[in-house]
Amino acid sequence: MLRIFYKNKQMLELEERQRFERGVLIELIDPTSEEIEYLHKKLKINSSLIHDALDPYEVPRLEAEHDNKYVFLRFPVKDEGVVSTVPFLVVAGDHFVMFVSSKRLPLIDELNETLEDITTTQKTKMVLQILERMHSNYKSLLYGINKDINSLSLRAAGVKIENRDIMKFIDFEESLNDFLNALVPYKNILNKLLDGKALTLYNEDKDLIEDLLLSSDELVLLSQTSLKSSINIRDAYSTVLTNNLNRVIKFLTSLTIILTVAVIIPSIYGMNLDLPLQSHPHAFLIIMAITAAISIFLVWLFSKKKWL
Repeated sequence: MLRIFYKNKQMLELEERQRFERGVLIELIDPTSEEIEYLHKKLKINSSLIHDALDPYEVPRLEAEHDNKYVFLRFPVKDEGVVSTVPFLVVAGDHFVMFVSSKRLPLIDELNETLEDITTTQKTKMVLQILERMHSNYKSLLYGINKDINSLSLRAAGVKIENRDIMKFIDFEESLNDFLNALVPYKNILNKLLDGKALTLYNEDKDLIEDLLLSSDELVLLSQTSLKSSINIRDAYSTVLTNNLNRVIKFLTSLTIILTVAVIIPSIYGMNLDLPLQSHPHAFLIIMAITAAISIFLVWLFSKKKWL
């Protein structure tokens, strides 16, 4: 799907256009081969790099070809409760800015929320505003994950721990690792943009990139802290589950031994052989007393060793 937007300083809102013109913002979602070929001819876009942006395993990087700069990033999304990142590409051309992704991202909607600051004719500022929106989404989802980790930790501390609790922590860790894999190389991209070779920067733009660098450091630190917390809590819960399992096994083993003794002795006296006390009038009571004494002794012994 190909959509074209435009807004200058005099306009009140972001408008969708039907044709290309200087200073437009282009949204390209899950493009067809025909759309990619059309953009290649119209805007001299590298087709292979567009295909790279649709690769779910693409990593953040910065490419330059002729007058176009290609910034590969990963955008954080939450889909059906699962937090992950999807690759997207920001292309800064001579007279346009375009972003490409395999699925629709909330970028246009979020940019519309800050219309007073949006000017598609200012290429560098437009790119940096897209990066700001990406930062905002990372921060929001990271705070949500951190809150869920703390909430789950407090809830599981007071109730019986279940396997689904462990699986939730594993899901958190997968999301946080995904974030780190996207944010760490992204910092290198910001450093390259800051030197002014990829994009023409004004003092205001440099200040904004420096703010983004500080923000990315915070995001990386928050991701690492949340990941470490999740791993520590999961390991603690796993240890508790293992300890509970060991206690159950000890209890069942001890119970089996106690019951086995109570069964063996009467079983022996069920054999058709000459056995002690078989002619004694109180043989049954004596055998039961001996069996009970041994069983009581085993219960005392296992309790003392905390096997019961």
